[in-house]
Amino acid sequence: MRLPWSISHMMGIADALLPKKVATDFFSTFEMKAFVAIQTSNGSNFYLEDKITAGNVLEVAIRKVKEGYEQDFDRLRNGFFGRIQEQQGYLFDQEFLDLQNGDKVVLIGWNSIEAFQKAAEKLQSYTEMGNFFAALDVKAYQALMLHSV
Repeated sequence: MRLPWSISHMMGIADALLPKKVATDFFSTFEMKAFVAIQTSNGSNFYLEDKITAGNVLEVAIRKVKEGYEQDFDRLRNGFFGRIQEQQGYLFDQEFLDLQNGDKVVLIGWNSIEAFQKAAEKLQSYTEMGNFFAALDVKAYQALMLHSV
């Protein structure tokens, strides 16, 4: 069953959970590098479990568009992501907006660690990658292989 989600739901859960000792104990076990409250940039519904499964790789990047590049973001993104979509093993990409500060967040799925590594190596040779990354301040990045979904 898929539950409805909203920023007010998230805040209600946080308000109820965070004062509890179990939450304090859990959050003290690591240093959180980023926290985002996101919605799809195109307003569509997105369910990660429909996109990936165990053994797939998920990339997560949180980016801020550099000043002066705001008007170029879509064009530069489309150029680079066109190259990503050409790679063998590519599954999907989905762009999100952080509701707290407007940062751009992207998820990219790959069918295996091998496909991800091969694509990452190949993509570095494309000018579209350099052009796109020149417009961004990357705030956080992680690629991980899923063991269960």
